[in-house]
Amino acid sequence: MRDTDRRRRAFRLAVLVAGASMGAIVASVSSIAQPAPTPTAPAPVPPAPTSPPRAPTAFVARIDLTVADLEARAAFFIDALGATRGITATAASSPQLGSLLALPNVSARTTTLRLGNETLGLRQLERARGRAIRRDAASRDLDFQHVAIVVADIDAAWRRVIAAPGIRRISPAPQRIPDDNPAAGGIRAAYFRDAEGHPLELIWYPNGRGDPRWQRRTRASAIVLGIDHTAIAARSTDASRRFYVELLGLQVAGTSLNSGVEQQRLSGVRGARVAITGMRGTSGPGVELLEYQAPGPGRASASSSAADLAHTETVIAVADLDATIARLREANVPMLAGAPSPCIDSVCVNARSRAIVVRDPDGHAVRLEGR
Repeated sequence: MRDTDRRRRAFRLAVLVAGASMGAIVASVSSIAQPAPTPTAPAPVPPAPTSPPRAPTAFVARIDLTVADLEARAAFFIDALGATRGITATAASSPQLGSLLALPNVSARTTTLRLGNETLGLRQLERARGRAIRRDAASRDLDFQHVAIVVADIDAAWRRVIAAPGIRRISPAPQRIPDDNPAAGGIRAAYFRDAEGHPLELIWYPNGRGDPRWQRRTRASAIVLGIDHTAIAARSTDASRRFYVELLGLQVAGTSLNSGVEQQRLSGVRGARVAITGMRGTSGPGVELLEYQAPGPGRASASSSAADLAHTETVIAVADLDATIARLREANVPMLAGAPSPCIDSVCVNARSRAIVVRDPDGHAVRLEGR
């Protein structure tokens, strides 16, 4: 090899060694002069796939109100909202009725009211005097339960309702849920109490909201289109959802978080932020849970008797009554009677069924009917 080539190779090797040494020095200085890089957070673990919701096996057949004056309450729904009256009957005192309601020697007058395709029941008990609904009852109290009545024109319906004797407004006027609410934007609603204090809701659904049938007008003159749901105050959504879904057989249909001035005016609760969970059965109205995240739940249920006017029964028809009762007993669910009673025609939805009244985690009454 010539000397010239040796010198060139030696020079290139020296350059490479010097560059490597300088790189090590720069790296070392950089590590001293700069803080150590912050470790990156691990990538979020995607949630495990969930199984599809269980198909419902039960349905809400009717909602029954306990009233002090059957004729006056029926007249309100007929005159103000255009309900159609069904059969009015008397259930004489009997062991079956006494056992069902845990009220010995009681008798009852009942009537049904047709609102669209749904039915509302009214029951006036004889020889059993219950407590009136508190004048200061609030929408966040845990005995709160309203019936949501769908109307074709909420402004016209509201004018008719507030003109009726004894009506007390909860909402000052119909409220519109803001459009930025992804689940309920555009819906209009208003709460009020009838002359006996039962809370009720008028609700109007715009196109694309609610059941599609609420956009179908069967009669141009119709005031009421039907009953969409009954809504109940709940201390814990999880506990109540387990009761209605896992024990009774309904299915979660949707959720919403409502807040802001419109929700405050609707419910009459200052600072209201309400987590709403809607549940449905195979047919019929739904059940909505209202958990007041702010300002928190109100008073616990004061109703302990089926004679109290706050005693509203959500009637749920189940496919297998005995299996349902077994699940409820295992979960230590309170029941008004130790065993189901044969149904009475004027009290039950299906006279050929058996029935038992149980209470949900917050004390709301549920009458189960089934074979």
